[in-house]
Amino acid sequence: MTGRTDGSQLRLLTVHAHPDDEASKGASTVAACAGRDVHCVLVCCTGGEAGDILNPAMDRPEVRENLPEVRAEELDRAASIIGYHEVVMLGYHDSGMADDEHNAHPEAFANADLDEAVGRLVAVIRRVRPHVIVTYPDERRGYKHPDHLQVHDISLPAFEAAGVAALVSTCLDATRRHGTTVVVGVDATMATTELLPVMLALQGKRILGTLLGDCHPQRDIPMLVAAWRAGRLDLEGMVSHRLDLAEVNEGMDRLRQAAGIRTVLEVAGS
Repeated sequence: MTGRTDGSQLRLLTVHAHPDDEASKGASTVAACAGRDVHCVLVCCTGGEAGDILNPAMDRPEVRENLPEVRAEELDRAASIIGYHEVVMLGYHDSGMADDEHNAHPEAFANADLDEAVGRLVAVIRRVRPHVIVTYPDERRGYKHPDHLQVHDISLPAFEAAGVAALVSTCLDATRRHGTTVVVGVDATMATTELLPVMLALQGKRILGTLLGDCHPQRDIPMLVAAWRAGRLDLEGMVSHRLDLAEVNEGMDRLRQAAGIRTVLEVAGS
């Protein structure tokens, strides 16, 4: 199946953990979209190497010995039946359930470097340019497969980091004279864009970057703590000013002037 190449076709991207998830989660919705000429792309994060054989008819030596190959064939067949136009393998190893021996595999998805995994998904999102992305919810009380949790944990930051670099210059063009364009949450893998120095100099425009954006505490706080512990996040360096509590009005003035984005008020004796 092929889609239109003129950019007019709607595009759907789904992100799943293993082969078989595409068939058990949302298959009918994807089929309905494909039937309405929506270009559907499936990202499968692992090869399903740690899967169980639940069908007794398939529990045979040749299947057990070649499980990754069998699951890859099943994935291709299922994707074709559902109506996916493309299947993208993200390239990680199945982590298995918690406390499974596959947890220790060096290429296990659950052990993947978060920046690298997000970067792989960002590359797919930028190429496909989907109108809708379907992923897993932040649900930690039910099915706690490490790979399913990781799918959620890379999908949200990938969605936020996949903005087109050209939009930066577009936003700067739309900014009034002596105004400021603030780029929120740009990922390290963001493509370069060209800016005209004359625009900044003659029109008095500024462009700033900030880590502040929408926040998902359950996801982001553990990530930030881990980055700080690993020495990759300089929290002290992010503090722009330290003021006494009595200087709170000065802090508010700095905030209004965009001159003190991360000002810390210190209370004597605390």
